Amino acid sequence: MGEMFNGNLVPPERNTFQKNPGLSSKLLERRDIDEPDELDISWEDHFRSLQLITSTTSEKETMSILQNKVSESMDKHADVTTGLLYGILTDVTYSHSYVRYLNLIARDGLAFCVSQLKRIILEKYQKLLEGPRHQLLWFVKELVKLHIKDTETLCIGLLRQIISGDLSPKALWLSETLLDILIENKQQWLMLKPE
Repeated sequence: MGEMFNGNLVPPERNTFQKNPGLSSKLLERRDIDEPDELDISWEDHFRSLQLITSTTSEKETMSILQNKVSESMDKHADVTTGLLYGILTDVTYSHSYVRYLNLIARDGLAFCVSQLKRIILEKYQKLLEGPRHQLLWFVKELVKLHIKDTETLCIGLLRQIISGDLSPKALWLSETLLDILIENKQQWLMLKPE
């Protein structure tokens, strides 16, 4: 049997399961033994650079700076879009402002935004924290109201996250929320896509 250190078998300096608050995420659940998620890290970096702009300038100046930034290249457009998406999903207080900024800077009818949301839904949904899950459904609802192209694929991806026979509160909440979105927008989708 190993040597005891303060009731543990592993000495404190070699215990790799201790919490590291510097590696926590606002977007995804992460156990202490998990590697940091690259998407989470890059989106958060883009969001932090946007926060530097938004926290020191007026709303008009912010919009002007963001429009100039996305005009530089498609890479800058992607960086700003992912930063705003991270803000929408993690910062409830300013999410409406971030949606407004996203609408103003979009050069592609929000196609890149929708593709990134598909990626989150299909690859990361099960790891999303509760707050970002709620924000994701709220944002999908807003995109549906705005008649953004391909939002039906987001709803289909979310429907795939409903596990048959799962009666947990999370599963029931997702089912009810999606049903509400579909019922509210039934007429709109039937009229736009009758086939």
